[in-house]
Amino acid sequence: MSGMEQLTERRFKDGFRETFVFLFTRKGDAPTFRHLAALLMDLYRGVDSLFWPPHQQGDLHGLILAALRDLRHVRDVMLWIDAGHGFDGYAAAVADLVGRSGADLEMIAQKIEPGMANLPQLYDEYMRALDIAEGQRPREHYEIPS
Repeated sequence: MSGMEQLTERRFKDGFRETFVFLFTRKGDAPTFRHLAALLMDLYRGVDSLFWPPHQQGDLHGLILAALRDLRHVRDVMLWIDAGHGFDGYAAAVADLVGRSGADLEMIAQKIEPGMANLPQLYDEYMRALDIAEGQRPREHYEIPS
């Protein structure tokens, strides 16, 4: 199984984000959403790539942007938990920890975005580091393979 297949399997194993199911559904509806997610995943896996529109900037770029959106979704949930919903004692301490971790997620996203905004420069830096590690003379510019 390729890395992408493993990621896809892991990402959709449980269907919709559990935070969505927990916050926005009645307990009896959660299994329905999980079943719907499984059906959508079967559809996704069964569709030939000729019919599934590719991301304009490539699959990797699209996947990273989707991951950033997911990261920010988790950040928002974590910050919401810490926003003070009447927690006290142990729960308040846990909510505070979760809130600080949510802020850390935003810092991760902010580290990724600049590189995504300037992929040619990021690729040059990456290839130069590889050349130096292999004892080769680095080039000024590297062509991005298509």
